[in-house]
Amino acid sequence: MNILFLTQFACFVVSGMLALFLILTRFQIRWPNHRYEVSRWLMCGAMLALTFHFVLQMAFDIRAKSDAVGAVVNILFYAPIEYLVTYATFNLICYRSGRKRVGLFCLLSYALIIICFLMGFIGVVPKGSMHIGFWLYLMLAIFTLTIIYCIIVTFREMQHHRKILLDNTAEDLLPLDSFASMSYVSMGICGLGLMAGIISRAILLVIAPLVLLSLVVFIVSFVGYGFNIMPLDNMLERQIEEETEEETEEEKPAEDEEEVDECLTPESIAKIEKLLAEWCKNGGFRDSAMNMPMLASMICVNRKDLSAYFEDYLQSSFRVWLSDIRFQKAQSMLREETRYSNETVSIECGFSSHAHLYKVFKAKTGMTPIQWRRFMAKKASENSFIPTNETPI
Repeated sequence: MNILFLTQFACFVVSGMLALFLILTRFQIRWPNHRYEVSRWLMCGAMLALTFHFVLQMAFDIRAKSDAVGAVVNILFYAPIEYLVTYATFNLICYRSGRKRVGLFCLLSYALIIICFLMGFIGVVPKGSMHIGFWLYLMLAIFTLTIIYCIIVTFREMQHHRKILLDNTAEDLLPLDSFASMSYVSMGICGLGLMAGIISRAILLVIAPLVLLSLVVFIVSFVGYGFNIMPLDNMLERQIEEETEEETEEEKPAEDEEEVDECLTPESIAKIEKLLAEWCKNGGFRDSAMNMPMLASMICVNRKDLSAYFEDYLQSSFRVWLSDIRFQKAQSMLREETRYSNETVSIECGFSSHAHLYKVFKAKTGMTPIQWRRFMAKKASENSFIPTNETPI
């Protein structure tokens, strides 16, 4: 067995295991989400297609017999696989109406690749040969440009998705950031690596382990992000989509009218403050899945008015405001009761996990919760022994 066959066999095993992993994780998801389920099956289909591709390569020695023929087969398989992975990623984080555009662009790109292949397959002498010459490089150019486009639009959509979460939720962004960073890295490595590997066998043997590693880490981060999607995220998604549709359908009002509508009156501000104070008193902040649409619904305030209250009046955001309330409650619990663990404090204060509590304390105090508790206990003991001028009787 040569190195090429061993590389193909390793790719076959890894891609098959990833497909099985994606299938089995269906039984581990806490709260099913339609967008995630669609993306997961698309990703699973891509891994199964990749597995089938390596079976064909090993069974018929396609790449071993001819690099030119192997390159053609690689593009015909890698293109739809890459497009499926891109669309699955985009679909998971897109709240806007761009999914159809990305899907149609990928379909058009693959249609052009197929046309180029048929033109070379039929038109090149001898007819019916897989050595299609110039058409191979044209197929590769179309594939490369499409991958660049997919990386750019996915990157932009992830930034938009992150902004929505920052504006409307107080949840930990670590799962999304991990998924996003691994998406960029894996798409970049796979995209650039495959382009070079398709043409050169030597480069393929070097880049294949990196592509496999990035693919494994990407799938794990994809499943991890899906595992952290909360049921109330569906509510946020629907409301954002409805507002986006309304904004595109409605005619834009005059600028002066728009400024009047967005300005909150003193009566509105006082009403919102009273409702928020009552909500905090009742412990509404303890719900770790709380987001701004849900809060607006609970206190019977329009979401845009609530957003304007945080941004224009408090000069802050919903995320910062809710995080401060939870942080103050956590400080109170840690100061009053030494028996409370970080897990207990995080649950009682509405943090999604003790890791989220740890991050907030690190950001605000420069210390972990345990370090801050010890610091405050030491400070209190020092104050209790301060000598006074009073003479004991």
